[in-house]
Amino acid sequence: MAPTRPNRDAHATREALLGAAFDEMYKNGFRAASLDAILRATGVTKGALYYHFGSKQGLGYAVVEERVKPLVRERYLGPFESASDPIEGLKRMGRRMQEELEKTGVLLLGCPVNNLVTEMSGVDEGFRSRLADILDEWRDTISNGLREGIERGLVHPEVDTEAIATFYVAAYQGACGFAKNAHDIAPFVACREGLDDHLQSLTARPVASRSP
Repeated sequence: MAPTRPNRDAHATREALLGAAFDEMYKNGFRAASLDAILRATGVTKGALYYHFGSKQGLGYAVVEERVKPLVRERYLGPFESASDPIEGLKRMGRRMQEELEKTGVLLLGCPVNNLVTEMSGVDEGFRSRLADILDEWRDTISNGLREGIERGLVHPEVDTEAIATFYVAAYQGACGFAKNAHDIAPFVACREGLDDHLQSLTARPVASRSP
């Protein structure tokens, strides 16, 4: 039988590097992220890091694809898709984001997606395109959910689902940045409550009965 332990060890090494790199990038940003700190956290050699990712840039790209994207799917897209009503799903998404920001230390670190968009989208096409994939999937998931809501009579039929989805993703990303800069959750809460109020305009209105 062919030995399997080296493959398992290689996988564990790669996963450890991704986890440590995510933590380092989240705290300090990509450009200030220290490879030495990542190596100290994992006990991995620099040679192993370059073997798995080729460069610091390659490691950063992998963090976006294999850590940040799954995080968005797990925390926000999955709960939205599991909601029986997309209007309630959007409210759930906002509450989930607020819960994350209210965790100790998270508000000052901000949203990983928003942080990287702000830092890297204007200077690195590889980061920009990968982050665009995350934001596009986020928008499309909401848009598809609203479209299904229209078909089920839960969402007003004249709603422009793609425009509304874009609006919600952009609004929440902006609110995260606002709250981070203010060192205060209040701007995010105000945005979330305003968006929740706006959701009432998306609800399918009952058809009034005609007079005989």
